Amino acid sequence: MSIMLVLAIGINCFGSRAYGEAEFAFSCFKILTIVSLIITGIILDLGGGTGGFIGFKNWRDPGPFVEWRAKGSLGKFLGVWSSMSQAVFAFFGTEIPGVAAGEVQNPAKNIPRAVNRVWIRMQVVCFATLFYVLAVFVAGLLVRSDDPRLTGPTTGSPGHTLVLSSPFVIAMEYSHLKHLEHICNAAFVISAFSAATSDGQYIYYD
Repeated sequence: MSIMLVLAIGINCFGSRAYGEAEFAFSCFKILTIVSLIITGIILDLGGGTGGFIGFKNWRDPGPFVEWRAKGSLGKFLGVWSSMSQAVFAFFGTEIPGVAAGEVQNPAKNIPRAVNRVWIRMQVVCFATLFYVLAVFVAGLLVRSDDPRLTGPTTGSPGHTLVLSSPFVIAMEYSHLKHLEHICNAAFVISAFSAATSDGQYIYYD
């Protein structure tokens, strides 16, 4: 964590050009990661791992939806709504041109040009949403929704629990394919480092 913190601060200290180049590389890596997870997950679901064919077995028992704070259909709806309200925070970034305005040459000319291209970013976000939905769908096929390794102890907020492990990491462990879960963990750590570098822009300009 200390090494990543030093690297994230270092990237931001070199200005917006270094940040832009690093973020481009990280974005390509994250796209490659999510595509690889989806393809690998489909292969494992169809019997590519040692666990054999899975199919929709986990969707039939115990089912893909977990009750939250209520029983029955209302509890399942609240569970989905709670997950969506947290996942929406992953879709940010349209404010970056404004944050970077302090370092841009001729901001009166270049910032409006960047903002006018935000709609392209929104199209990319819609495309990325498809990957997120597919990834969640595949993860639901591979791991039971009541797997004890998905959630940990309850936090201070009522009904909130800590996530112990990614469903993809659990699926890789179930497949018993050598080192696959470690590769998956490494990819997630690099993705988290990308988020830290992006958030460092706010600290840098503040």
